[in-house]
Formats: sequence, structure tokens, C-alpha cells
Amino acid sequence: MIYAIFVFIFLCALLFMLRKWSLKPVNRSPDEICQLLESWINNEVDWSDWDYFEACVIQNPELESIRQRCMDIDHFESEYLDHTDGKFSILNEKGHLVVKKLLEDCRLLNERT
Repeated sequence: MIYAIFVFIFLCALLFMLRKWSLKPVNRSPDEICQLLESWINNEVDWSDWDYFEACVIQNPELESIRQRCMDIDHFESEYLDHTDGKFSILNEKGHLVVKKLLEDCRLLNERT
């Protein structure tokens, strides 16, 4: 019984720490986001970096807005992705245009900082 209580308390503490960690916004620079967007446009993206980008809220509200718009593009039934060869995160022509615009916005932020 004591063992079960200990395990329960440990799991609750672990869950609390994970939740607190996952809600903490990360500090990303406009240059980092520009590099990531360029790699997506060029079909050279490191998917582990991309997953981290999509998973973590960014402290800078303008960069967070760009991240949110990228998430709107990168989903299974997106009109911005090429679905012909089973690689669902490859941008189609329309996707390239949208992400290039996001890249321009990000570069403007980079110039201001």
C-alpha cells in the first residue's frame, strides 16, 4: 500500500514537472526561424528541428505567430503540401509561396532586432 502511494505521488510530481516544462515558452531568434523556413522551402529540413519548432511555444509573439501559421500549413490534409508521393510535408507551389511570405516576414523581424 505504501509503495502504491509512493508511486502515485511520484507520477503526479513527474506529470506536474512535465506540464510546467512544456508550457514554458522558448527563446528563438528570427535568424533561427529564417534558417528553418529556408530549409523547408528547399526540402532540406531536419525533421527533428521541425518537430521541436512546432511543439514549443515561442516567447516572441511575432515569431509565435509565424510558428502558428506554419502549423496551419503542415497538416495531413493541407492544400499547401504535395500529397502525390506519400511525403506529406513537402511543399507544393502554393505552399512555397505562403512559406516564402512567412520567411520575408521573419527576415523583417531579423532586421529590426
